[in-house]
Amino acid sequence: MADLIPHTIPPYEGEIPRRSMGEKRFDEEVRNILGYMVALEQPLNAFAADVNNAEHLLSLFIADADRVLNQANAKLQEIREERARMEALADRIEAIANTDVYQPGHRYSFPAVVIAADGGLYRCMGQRVTSVPGSGGASGQDWLALTPKMPTPSLQPPKTADFTAYSNKSPYATDTSGGSINITLEPESSLGAVIEIFDVAGGWGTNPAIILPTKIMGQVQSLELDDAHGAVRLQYAGSGFGWQIL
Repeated sequence: MADLIPHTIPPYEGEIPRRSMGEKRFDEEVRNILGYMVALEQPLNAFAADVNNAEHLLSLFIADADRVLNQANAKLQEIREERARMEALADRIEAIANTDVYQPGHRYSFPAVVIAADGGLYRCMGQRVTSVPGSGGASGQDWLALTPKMPTPSLQPPKTADFTAYSNKSPYATDTSGGSINITLEPESSLGAVIEIFDVAGGWGTNPAIILPTKIMGQVQSLELDDAHGAVRLQYAGSGFGWQIL
C-alpha cells in the first residue's frame, strides 16, 4: 500500500490551545492551527488522488485475477473432459481387445459380447440369437448397446493374412489363430499419423504378428507382436525418427 499511496499527511507539531496559557498565547496557537489547516489542503488533495489511484489499480488487478481464474477454470474443464474421453477410449480399446467380432449366421446367447460392423459393442440379451446387432427392428430386443460407436472408419473384419496398415483406416483387429501374419506399415505417412493394431483373438502369444522392417524408434527394424490379446500404437515422428511406439 505504501507504494500505491506515496503521499502522507504531516502531523501538527504545535501545542493545543488552552485558556490557561493566557489570551495572547491562546490566540497565537489558534492562528497556528488555522494556518496548519490551510496548509493541509494540498497534501490532503494529493493523498485523496493517491487513494483514488490505488483503488483504480486494485480494481484492474482484481479484473485481471478474475480473467486469469476464469481462463484457468476453462482450461481445467477442458483437461477433465479430455481425460474422461481418453479414459473412455482406453476402456473401449481394452474391451475390444477381449471381445469377438460378430460372425454372421453364428448363434449367440446371453451374456456374449461382440463387436458389430458399425463399430459398437453389443451384449446378447437372448438365447441362440441370429439377428445382426445394431441393425434395428428385432435386433433392438436381442442386443444391448454397451458403448458409443468408435468415431473411426475402422473395425473391419479381423485381418487373418498379410496386409498393409494405413493410418486413415486404423485401428486394425488381427486374428492369428490360423498362423502368423506380416504387417507392412504405410509407405508414405504424414507427421503425427497413428496406426493401432490389436489381437482380437488372443493368438499373438502362439502365432505372432510381425511388422516388417521399417524405421521404428529411429532404427530400421522389424517388430514382433507376441503378447496375447495385446495391442500396439505407433505414431509417425518424421523420416529421421520413423515410427514411435506409444
